[in-house]
Amino acid sequence: MQPPGTGSPRLRLFFALVPDASVRAAMVAIQGRWALSARPVRPELLHLTLAFLGAVDADRVDALARLAADLEPPAARLLLDRTGWFPGSKVAWLGAAAPPEALLTFQHSLSSALAAAGWRSEFQHWQPHVTLYRDLRTAPAKLALEPVDWAVRGFTLLASETVPGGVQYRVLASW
Repeated sequence: MQPPGTGSPRLRLFFALVPDASVRAAMVAIQGRWALSARPVRPELLHLTLAFLGAVDADRVDALARLAADLEPPAARLLLDRTGWFPGSKVAWLGAAAPPEALLTFQHSLSSALAAAGWRSEFQHWQPHVTLYRDLRTAPAKLALEPVDWAVRGFTLLASETVPGGVQYRVLASW
């Protein structure tokens, strides 16, 4: 979030890791095996959020891009080898039992840079995960999982836009 701006259009923004096609396909295969009574996240929307900013004036995107450009993009191997659900947000997710230190350090650096520039991210205790299902009413039974090995190379600034039938993400910048 940021202080009120100039009245320019507002965009719902977040920094994320976006999987490549092979990692995305592995995630979709896991969704298919789970077959939960909930709403699966569409393949093109699968991502791992690093920092959620919420509604931001469009004229502030360049400042965010400059801030992010000063950071060293993460390069790490992320093993997605655990499952879970968040009862409050009713989502089933895929996560890492032991996230790589390089990724944890990068996320902390990103959050610190945002805070130093006056931005607030909505994460107090970041838990790296990829949401696979939404609107899950009850805790799922044990979920089958074949771990997904994700070679993380870079990060992206995305805008979430409401469209008929849901949302779509638009890439604003990548590093």
